[in-house]
Amino acid sequence: MGTSYEPRRADYLDEMATRHETARVFDVCMSCQKCLNTCSVFPLLVTSIDNCVDRDAALLTPTQQDDIVQLCHQCTQCVSHCPHVDAPAGEAVNFPALVVRHRAMLRKNSFLTLRQQTTEDVLARSATHMSWSQPFRFFGAQLLRYVTDHAPALLLRRDSVQKQDSSRRALTSETHEVSFFPTCVIDAYAPEVGVATQKVFTQVGAKCVRGKEHNCCGAPDLYNGNIKRFRRIVARNVRAFRASIEHGRPIVVGQPGCLHVMREHYATFSDDPSVVDVIAHLQDPWQFLAQVEIPAGNTAFQRQPLNTSLVLLQSSTASRRDDTQLRDVLEKCGWDVQVIPHGSVAETVWGLGKERTDEVSGLIAQVSGLLGGIGGAEIVSESCLTNLLLTGQLHRQVRHPLEVLAQP
Repeated sequence: MGTSYEPRRADYLDEMATRHETARVFDVCMSCQKCLNTCSVFPLLVTSIDNCVDRDAALLTPTQQDDIVQLCHQCTQCVSHCPHVDAPAGEAVNFPALVVRHRAMLRKNSFLTLRQQTTEDVLARSATHMSWSQPFRFFGAQLLRYVTDHAPALLLRRDSVQKQDSSRRALTSETHEVSFFPTCVIDAYAPEVGVATQKVFTQVGAKCVRGKEHNCCGAPDLYNGNIKRFRRIVARNVRAFRASIEHGRPIVVGQPGCLHVMREHYATFSDDPSVVDVIAHLQDPWQFLAQVEIPAGNTAFQRQPLNTSLVLLQSSTASRRDDTQLRDVLEKCGWDVQVIPHGSVAETVWGLGKERTDEVSGLIAQVSGLLGGIGGAEIVSESCLTNLLLTGQLHRQVRHPLEVLAQP
């Protein structure tokens, strides 16, 4: 990741050192501009530096720096476009990692306003407080409306699924076990995806085991600068994953954004010597399904009618790992798959803060435009929050691929 983003450095949270690194990265981005059309962060960066004497990023005020950083919602599109990611240490650029460091510095040095801190903390805990008892849920709902313009979709979705089967229910008739990490997004906002995952895995002879500690990957706390809490979550999850490995259970993570956080950040923020080995054992559902030996006579992958059209929305975080396995599974089921890449609309509820409303709404509109001519095709995406927001925008159902595979 580069020494500038190493949290064990003594100056990692130092304001002067962090702002110096932010200015250095901004200067590199200003001279390159290959990410100008990836999101609204870089147009603001370029416009702000254009107004500085000699276009020097070091002349940006702290407030200008902070405004640019706060706009980022970790879609990671810039990493795919950046020619400086693999540059030598001291010259390399990793914009998402810089944002993590800068936000952690702001939080540690008490530079966040009360509204900003309330927004970040409420969104980071939203999956938890939406599971509270009814009196507390009322106050949780009011807080969500205060911090995000997307609260109605989140609240309506939660109300519509809370009576469905829980993704924690036990299964008993399978031949081998899989440690399933559904993530807090699936637990709170899309439990039907957890149920579909268990149904598909059962059909191929796998029993989903859900650990008591399997809840959140820690992304909301990492992205809002709460490094201390993120470290605690990482330590807890690594312990739980290590126990699964010792029992010989594959570990399947339910959301691509969460898997990205684990692979990209856990080794950086963990002191556990086994963390690298643990990360190597993490899989998405499609890696697992591609490896599993389907029992004889199993009807799990009976083909759908030929030429049935299916549109797969591929987010920028999902595209950073091998996505051919997902497409292969869907095509084996008879779907005619069309892949539409897009920027990550929202991988965690944290990304839906009011200051990022225009960015998220723009991505939703972009994806809606890409889907304009698809007719009656089935639309699927791995990101449950993307599905939730697009369903409201398109007025048609956008589902998770496992829901499609699990349907009768």
